[in-house]
Amino acid sequence: MGYIVFSSLLHVIFYRRGPVHVRSVHHGSLISFNLIMAAAYAMVSTELHVRGLSLMQFDAVWPSWLAITGQVVGAMLGANHVEYYWHRLLHSRFLYTRVHKVHHHYKHPHPFDDMYMHPVEGAAYFFILYGPPFVLPMHVVSFVLYMMVMGLFGVLDHSGVSFHLPYVYSSTDHATHHTKVNSNLGFPFPYWDLVHGTYDGDFGA
Repeated sequence: MGYIVFSSLLHVIFYRRGPVHVRSVHHGSLISFNLIMAAAYAMVSTELHVRGLSLMQFDAVWPSWLAITGQVVGAMLGANHVEYYWHRLLHSRFLYTRVHKVHHHYKHPHPFDDMYMHPVEGAAYFFILYGPPFVLPMHVVSFVLYMMVMGLFGVLDHSGVSFHLPYVYSSTDHATHHTKVNSNLGFPFPYWDLVHGTYDGDFGA
């Protein structure tokens, strides 16, 4: 729901009166399928958490905000690590032509283009996204905040809106990725791109 609301808000503010964004004939159906798949992942994950098959914590007393911040940042760094190498694998010739090329259909993405991807890519992405509580202890409040922040960054990445947090995040990095293809593979942080020489941007801006 948050994804739909925030994407709609960006669309109304920045694009409603702009040039028409020509979308693929499969745009609506593919995004709808991926959103349904995301909901299915959420349901399965919730069931596993409730059954105690993860490290999710449901204590009535919340951790300190310092602990919550640490859990959110830890989850984001973990997801960023796995996502970088998965994304890099998607840019191999075999997977790019068969899977990832779908997402690169749009060279200048707009809101709602975030979920335009091959279902195989979507399945792996949601696996990574929902994965942290299965390997890292997290309070449910931390997990909700983590999902909100990751969703926000995902929409901003494909919004065409310039948003920067120096040394942490820049929405224009992913815009560059859609035009230059083999640079800026990390999400949401650029650190592994810096390590592997795939970064193309102004890290400190």
